[in-house]
Amino acid sequence: MSRSLRHRWRRFRAWLSPSRTVELGRVIPSGSSVLDVGCGSRSQLVNLRERLSRLSGIDAFPAALEDAHRSGAFDSLVEGRVQELDRLFDADAYDVVAAIDLLEHLDEDDGGRLLKAMERVAAGRVVVLTPNRFVPQDARDGNPFQVHRSGWSPAQLRARGFSVKGMHGLRMLRSEEARIRFRPHRFWALVSDFTAPIARVVPSLAYHLIATKDVGR
Repeated sequence: MSRSLRHRWRRFRAWLSPSRTVELGRVIPSGSSVLDVGCGSRSQLVNLRERLSRLSGIDAFPAALEDAHRSGAFDSLVEGRVQELDRLFDADAYDVVAAIDLLEHLDEDDGGRLLKAMERVAAGRVVVLTPNRFVPQDARDGNPFQVHRSGWSPAQLRARGFSVKGMHGLRMLRSEEARIRFRPHRFWALVSDFTAPIARVVPSLAYHLIATKDVGR
């Protein structure tokens, strides 16, 4: 395959199944101030930093905050439990409040309270990215907060006023950490990409969910 054809093929697959960065860029307006709740050590929002007016993060794991600080992307970082969001941040403090792969690390009650707190802190929009329903995961990298404690469905998020779309193709094709479940991996990754448009409009079939709620007051 020529270089030109390879380039076109890669662009086609990126169009079929957009990356997290692309999906987040579609729902976070340029020029926004953003709070990344549970920012961790490798925040996806770092890739959008140039188009944001301000990026702040909060995380309870000190080592993750050290990595986030080293990225140089954050204007401010707070060490604290996300369950204390209401206490740590004022109302309407940020245009967008985002929780990327965080909600599943809380039990359902704490997750529900966090969503309410995010709505209070956000002046414009709440953005949530989470697996579709429960996906098991244990602690890793010495971080006990990495354990998955809940799973969220499109119906649960819609009941809280969120608009929901699916990502990463069909849920049945992926396992923990969105890894392709079947072999050969390259073939099934291609199949997953081709199912992404279906999963996008039928999020109950998707592996990942991206949910947004406008809260402008």
